[in-house]
Amino acid sequence: MRKRKRGTGTVTRQDGRYVARGPSPQRKPLGRFDRERDAQRACDEYMATLNEQSRETVGEFSERWVELYPRPKASTNRTRHYGAKAIRESKATVAYGGRAARFANVPMRDVDRSMARAYAVEYPSRLPTLRSIFYDALEDRLIDSNPFANLRLKKSRGRKDIKTLTEAEVLALADLALEVFDDRMGPRIRAIILVAADSLRPGEIFKLERADFSIRRKRYAICHEPKTGDRAAVMSILAAGALQALELPERGVVFRTPRERPFTKTSWIYYWHKLRAAFEARLPERRRLELAAARGGGSMHFYELRHAAATILIERGVSREDVAVQLHGHSNPGVVNEVYGHPSLEDAWQRIEQAERGKVREIHREREADTG
Repeated sequence: MRKRKRGTGTVTRQDGRYVARGPSPQRKPLGRFDRERDAQRACDEYMATLNEQSRETVGEFSERWVELYPRPKASTNRTRHYGAKAIRESKATVAYGGRAARFANVPMRDVDRSMARAYAVEYPSRLPTLRSIFYDALEDRLIDSNPFANLRLKKSRGRKDIKTLTEAEVLALADLALEVFDDRMGPRIRAIILVAADSLRPGEIFKLERADFSIRRKRYAICHEPKTGDRAAVMSILAAGALQALELPERGVVFRTPRERPFTKTSWIYYWHKLRAAFEARLPERRRLELAAARGGGSMHFYELRHAAATILIERGVSREDVAVQLHGHSNPGVVNEVYGHPSLEDAWQRIEQAERGKVREIHREREADTG
């Protein structure tokens, strides 16, 4: 095998033919050629294209990034698509050329460490996407270094430190849906909030079918969630009432959009954002700032209702072992047995129901006292 280099492209002779590759470390294959000069021409043309692209802005490169650098999982590519879109469409500005400029309009090569750090501190949720974007650009030699690598910023602890809504706040959030939305969608959104407060995951809620729960027995039996498998959970009295008030379809999923299409996580965003904005606007400023500071800024995520469900059960006096049963069901007994102990499902469900009945009576007494 004979190897010849010119510039930063590489031409290698293999099996009597010439193989052209791009620059290291990626060394992208450019083709096989009978003549060495044809292989070298392919290298030169590729390098010329890279030089032309080197003045691409962050927005321009992010627009083609997902398609050019796909990942194996479709879900990963969707996440990358939304992340790149947020960066591209953002009006966030940075100091560039002695003036404020939109970050998306800054050439990739001109983004330095100080600019990257300032942007990452202001928008920490975009850091993983930007780090990947600039890493792929570095691999193709469009830039000389990745300014978003090893910034050593304080990492988020996710939802480990969040402060959850109180039981009264969860009820207020659910009841607010009747004011924010019309007579058709209001009861549906209220039911979704109360079901979420029973610890069901978003994926379980939006796939919930009529056969998956019993209002009379107050039980959920979720049988089609691929990540968690089959599991069961107790249905709260308030969620049972909200579901009973709906016109439930005989077949298919329970929660539907105004066009009677099944809710998805994507179509739910519109309704959640609208409800959340109205709810946070009514919160006392001190409480709103307290909740935002605990989650590291930003607004409340729908998944936080699952955390609220666990906190509410614990505050009612339910043991952590029984809370584990409600959160995990019997889909992952290893976690329940190793971490929380060995509770009986039926006994745990009875204790959860008893705690809820006592709390609901207390809430009714407080409301009657307020109205009286």
